[in-house]
Amino acid sequence: MSNITLHYSDQYKVMGDVKYGLCCICLSLGERHMRMLNYAKFCKIKKDAALIKLSEICLHNAEYVFDAIKFCSQNNISHFRISSSIFPLLTHPDLLLKISDLKDCDKIFSVLKRAGSFAGKNKISLSFHPSQYTAIASSKTGVRESAARDINLNAEILDLMGTPKNVSHPINIHINRNPQTADFKHDFESGLALLSKSARKRLVIENEDRGYWNTKKLWRFLKPYKIPIAFDVLHEICNPSHCSIAECALLAAKAWKNFTPIFHYSESASGEKKRDHSYFCKKPPPDFGFDYICMIEAKAKDFAIKKLQLKTRKI
Repeated sequence: MSNITLHYSDQYKVMGDVKYGLCCICLSLGERHMRMLNYAKFCKIKKDAALIKLSEICLHNAEYVFDAIKFCSQNNISHFRISSSIFPLLTHPDLLLKISDLKDCDKIFSVLKRAGSFAGKNKISLSFHPSQYTAIASSKTGVRESAARDINLNAEILDLMGTPKNVSHPINIHINRNPQTADFKHDFESGLALLSKSARKRLVIENEDRGYWNTKKLWRFLKPYKIPIAFDVLHEICNPSHCSIAECALLAAKAWKNFTPIFHYSESASGEKKRDHSYFCKKPPPDFGFDYICMIEAKAKDFAIKKLQLKTRKI
């Protein structure tokens, strides 16, 4: 991130060094999709059969991720966000399973290793984005512990895939708590302490679409912890920092230091539903004057990316 030159403009212009990222689902794979299993359904099956089913689902999901990465390599998409639900229920407090406990663990390890190797050779970076309920800053110890288990599993998967242990392959979370509440800083730091070394090195935090954590406040808070911001353009529009979007983007980019920032871009579904993502993007991502990976969070997923590629000739 050396020699950053910022175009101080909020115009949405085409820029040649914005690379696109796909979020979790590849619609072009058709009927092939991630499989899920919730705890209620798991408990309705005899334990041995339930564990076999869970193992089969985890193997299927690992193979789906590999297929999605292959799709990215064939369609000039430089980043793939893996669904945090890739291995359902492993961190559930009544199960606390390891990947190695699964019947198909050897096959799963093999698929992850091959997928990670393929991604590396084709210069596709990978990430996770646990839900906003994965709250390491929660006032409740149990919630922090649960969040850390989820994040640590995401880091373990990235490690098994052989990816670098840094923010080039990040885990993106929300703080999702007002810092003006009692013991916030203590709880946040307690949550950080529960993370594995790999998870801590990968951690990035996103500005929020409402509440306290706009980009500027988040940047000030995170600076001592050396945690980068996953800058979300739509969130900044909905929850402004009272400076330009371009200035906020530069603040966020500086925190990534020598790594290419991974930002988020989407547009509002409507004026009444400004926080909801639209299916497609009418405009290309902004020109901030520096390289970044742009996660396209439109609901049409890879179809939305294809439309943007046609507009910007990134095909």
